[in-house]
Amino acid sequence: MNALLEPLQIAALFVVGILARLLVLALFVAAIGLPILLFVELFLVVRRLAERRTTLVHGVALDGSLRYSPGHAWLSRRLGRLRVGVDALAARILSGAEAVDLPSPGTVVTAGGLLAVVRVAGRQACIFAPVSGTVVAVNREVGRDPSLLERSPYHRGWLVAIRPLGDAWRSLISGNEAREWLASEERRLGHLLECELGMAAADGGDLVIPPGESLSNEAWYRVVGGILGSGSGSSSASTAALPTQSGTAA
Repeated sequence: MNALLEPLQIAALFVVGILARLLVLALFVAAIGLPILLFVELFLVVRRLAERRTTLVHGVALDGSLRYSPGHAWLSRRLGRLRVGVDALAARILSGAEAVDLPSPGTVVTAGGLLAVVRVAGRQACIFAPVSGTVVAVNREVGRDPSLLERSPYHRGWLVAIRPLGDAWRSLISGNEAREWLASEERRLGHLLECELGMAAADGGDLVIPPGESLSNEAWYRVVGGILGSGSGSSSASTAALPTQSGTAA
């Protein structure tokens, strides 16, 4: 009888050992995998909330949580720094962007000074800094894929992060004021395009053909300069150079 029980006991111990190891493995996987799953779920929730903040103003997307500069740059505060990009109206003008030139981290920029250069159809458009400060990070992804400016202007298409000098950025518009401003800017863009293209401009300036392809060289600079700022409003912008880390022109 003992000879029969001994193999059964050994088999039972073996099975229990296997089950114990499987339990430990399951607990280990849960300990590692659960935080990852929670992080992914949190990321998706945050992204959904961000998408809900975006509304359409005359067909142009606007994120009401951001602040906006007259040159159609937006900014948002993140851990003491300001992330900067261009709004959806600017992205519409820059449709078909071929390259985005960004300053190096450590570069000192001045409000209203050159921040980035976007190349479209062999031309250049200047993006001006909405605040003074030091560039602490750049979005290399948009440098590799300039179409992000148009496809995701408020998220993946951001340009740089700036450590601001002072709190002047708090005076930039947001919320309902930004919505009213963007609506007037959308109408102004439509008027500029109608002046340059006549009836070829679609209602509200929403062209079937991107402005970079439909406008002549001089017309391009007039439209871009009229919306993004005077520094982009002439063919001399084709020689624009980004500031260096010392804050002087390259």
